[in-house]
This record gives sequence, structure tokens and C-alpha cells, in this order.
Amino acid sequence: MPVVGGGWVTKTQVNEVQHLTCVATQGYFYLSFRRESTVRIPHTATKAELEAALGGLRNVDGVKLTTADPASDLVCGPGAGRTLAVEFLAPTGDVPTLAYQLDGVDDIVVYDHDSPSGGATPVGTRGTKEYKECSGRGMCDRVAGACVCFDGFGSSNGQGGPGDRADCGYTMYYTGRLNDQQSAAAALGIGAGAV
Repeated sequence: MPVVGGGWVTKTQVNEVQHLTCVATQGYFYLSFRRESTVRIPHTATKAELEAALGGLRNVDGVKLTTADPASDLVCGPGAGRTLAVEFLAPTGDVPTLAYQLDGVDDIVVYDHDSPSGGATPVGTRGTKEYKECSGRGMCDRVAGACVCFDGFGSSNGQGGPGDRADCGYTMYYTGRLNDQQSAAAALGIGAGAV
């Protein structure tokens, strides 16, 4: 399977962010992304439990959840409910809106970048990072199932920094010395040919 990632040469690119509001004092719910559904999620779920449920989907490689209320880690709440931001770390780009199914909770609303703005309603952010094979900066070795990066690019952390994804998404900076690629590879703990 080819390794995909985003190209982060343009520093103004952003991850998709959707806002989810859950109103509940009882019950369960499910979230779906690209026709994959999470396990049954209780109204007492924490951010970490919801992150794990979304991360358990085969088509989601990473999400980061943040809440407006740092005093509570719960996803759902009574009254007006609790709102949290769901940032898609991978896949990147303009992703579909999360879908939901209620199973005893009062209500869930998901706001994405196409939601109308106004009042206190949070509006999401359209993801602008690319999601390309080898980040568009290398060639896929389909036999090995790995990217062979072009000169100047290496393995990223999925967000533009150095890491172990082997996706060519990290832009390496050279001083002009011949051994910069080997030094960068050594710092990442990988062979220079994989960088």
C-alpha cells in the first residue's frame, strides 16, 4: 500500500477542523467517517476515549480533540451540551463531515467549514493540506511498500516535522555540505536511502 501524506512546502496549509456539540445526560452514540462507524460511544466518554474510537477507524490515521472548557474532559454535557474541535491530522485536505447516529443521547450537531456562521456557533476550518502518494515528493517502491524520497525531502511526522512515517513530507534544509543527508538520516534513526 502506498504511503500518503501532505506536502508542507506551503506553510499556510491547515488541517481540517470540525466542531462537534453533544447534548446528553444518558445514552450512547456512533460517529461515522467515509462509511466507517466507530464502536458504541457512551455519553460519559472522555476526549481520550473519543480520540481512540475515531483513531480505531481504518480510514482515520489521527485526530486531535480540544474543548473550549479545559475544566472538563467529557465529550457530552447537559443543557447546551459540550463542544469540542476535531482536528484531522490524517487524512489531510478537505475531508467529509463526520456523520453521527444517536442511541439515547439527546442531540449531536457537527459544524464543518460549510456550516453557516453566526452567533456563538463554531465554524470549522477547511483542510488545505494535500494527501498525495509520497507527499508528491518521492516515488513509491511498490515492492517494498515504501517511498523513495527526492533529494531534499525525508520522512515526516505527518505535520511537516521530521518523523517516522516514511512519506517524504519533511523538507530537509541543507547547508551545502555533502554529508547533510546522511546526518539527517542518522538523526531520524533511518538509512540515508530511505530519507
